[in-house]
Amino acid sequence: MKTVFVCLFAALTPVMAQHEAPGEMLPNCGFELVAPGNNLPDGWAGGNFNTEAKLAVDNEVFHSGTRSVRIDGAPRSRAGLSKGFGERETDATAVYLLSAWVKIEGTSTHSLRTSARITSVGANGDVLKSDYRLAPSGPCDWTYCEWLVALPPETTRFNLVLFHHGEGTAWWDDVSLRRARPVAALAPAQDANVADARPLFRWEPLPGDGILEVTGGESFAPALTRRFPVTGTQFQLPEPLPAGKHYQWRVLAAGADGSAVTVAPD
Repeated sequence: MKTVFVCLFAALTPVMAQHEAPGEMLPNCGFELVAPGNNLPDGWAGGNFNTEAKLAVDNEVFHSGTRSVRIDGAPRSRAGLSKGFGERETDATAVYLLSAWVKIEGTSTHSLRTSARITSVGANGDVLKSDYRLAPSGPCDWTYCEWLVALPPETTRFNLVLFHHGEGTAWWDDVSLRRARPVAALAPAQDANVADARPLFRWEPLPGDGILEVTGGESFAPALTRRFPVTGTQFQLPEPLPAGKHYQWRVLAAGADGSAVTVAPD
């Protein structure tokens, strides 16, 4: 089964509030709790890797609540906020849904600019993979970003870092990391121009009821995305889609045995 890695840049509201999302793995997702003494979010670590970048909780600029994390960059600098996950939290057979709201002022010329990194580590402590996912290049107001990440099979623990590299300023807020079981999306094909404007969407069994999301753009932006509650393993849209367009789709589900997300089959 091949996992589709999709980066979604859209100013949208997630399907459910973070505190209601099943399987949330991150503490202090909105950075509302501040650790005493270092002005960083409680439950997180951070640093500037001996560069000129500055990392701190911001009480004036935020997406929700009363705080965010701000990184003030400089040429050839980087800083990041990190959280580690041990063996009990690591499942190399799963996929991880990582999302965040990001705001950027200025433009970084660094190739990794504002990005999230997941580093996978093996049993012997060797780094198996450092997987970077890019946020918009900026400048931009608060923007929703979402990524689907898979770990190498030999991974026994991993680490998440919310970075900003180079010039400009970046804010991170309302982050989320959820583990999900990959389930095959059977038909129609992703990004397919289907002659039938009411295609029958089909997928393998999910652990519970789900949400079908269909978008006609490169991202699941609000103006381009339609959402439908679904049960079982198939669904036909009540109204036809606009003809002559390409569509991406997925189903997200949560049940007693965990969360699941459809991915494209091999």
